[in-house]
Amino acid sequence: MSAPHVWVSMALHISKTIAASELFDKGWYRRYQMRGLTKLTNPLWHFLAVGRKHQLDPSPLFDTEHYISSNPDVRDSNLNPLFHYLEYGFGERRQPIRSVQETFDHLFPDARELSTFLTPRVPEPGLTGQGVTAPRLTVVIDQATMTRPDLTLAQVLDLSGTEAGRRSCELRVISLLADNTQLIDQLAELSLSRRVSGLDIVTAPPHRETTHYEAHEDEIFVGTSWTSAAAIRHAAKPANQWFLGAKGLEANNRKLWRRLSLGSVLAAGQTRQNEMTMAVSTGPARAGSSPTLGIIADVASSPEMYAWALTELEMVLCDKPSLVDRISIALVGDSLRPVNFLHSITALVTPRFADSGTSFTVFATDLVEEGSLARKLHAVVLQGVSDD
Repeated sequence: MSAPHVWVSMALHISKTIAASELFDKGWYRRYQMRGLTKLTNPLWHFLAVGRKHQLDPSPLFDTEHYISSNPDVRDSNLNPLFHYLEYGFGERRQPIRSVQETFDHLFPDARELSTFLTPRVPEPGLTGQGVTAPRLTVVIDQATMTRPDLTLAQVLDLSGTEAGRRSCELRVISLLADNTQLIDQLAELSLSRRVSGLDIVTAPPHRETTHYEAHEDEIFVGTSWTSAAAIRHAAKPANQWFLGAKGLEANNRKLWRRLSLGSVLAAGQTRQNEMTMAVSTGPARAGSSPTLGIIADVASSPEMYAWALTELEMVLCDKPSLVDRISIALVGDSLRPVNFLHSITALVTPRFADSGTSFTVFATDLVEEGSLARKLHAVVLQGVSDD
């Protein structure tokens, strides 16, 4: 078969596969993705011609931007993302919509888990017998480190060097910064290489999701911001994970991330302005339908609150798995994307939410203490189910 015939055959296969899928909604696509005179054209042709280029969603059930960004092979290919999912991705268990954790990582890229692999400590050059390299302390620097109100970058590096020296450790600095000029200058000014048994500087490449860092079994990892502290959550044993506070090292845990990430919101106090609050309510249940839990959020003003609220809601569903088949979830607000809870409930974005049930306002204080919002959600969700 000649090349033009192969191309035509493939194009027909792609168009037929997409047209037959419930993930391509012609009416929804025409209404929300097509503009002006383009609405007079065939939605399928429009999606095939410009959908990938502009990362347009074919329906509320497929997040094109997510599928491309989370799959480097799709990003580097010329295949239509929806076709790739239908032809290959579904069978490979790739997800068409972000999970709660993926949504968190999307909002805060530096909090994405630092991917590591174990390697043994090797013998030091020139040593005989069983001599091996000194243990290592790894400090992770990211953009949030640079804006800490309590410590400057120079102080962070100085404290890191002091801690490494006290423990007789080599010091490794992993930088997730886009520009490392200031970091390099500060390291040279502090002469850290003379204060520790070894100094290594590792900079992250543009596509961090494909980067893996080697780690030793007894290595100590230290976060220098709430995002870097979250990133090292699986990089070492819990006893070897720390956060560098102004007064020294603190135990690294989810409670600390919450407190630090919501610090600016807490400082502003309780207010009902949109950027500080989020309403969560149960909507009316139509005959034969399940109650709907609506999350109304301003993610642009307070992405931290939105991210932690999604996390708390998923914890409620984990604690009460019977709710998974008994409620639906709607997201209301600008710049929101659909979210998948436990691979069971797909929360879709809707322009409005008719509240005729119980509702309450969520403040940052409800999110700092793990479980506080969960208790409120338990009450309002269980009431909605019982009223069904």
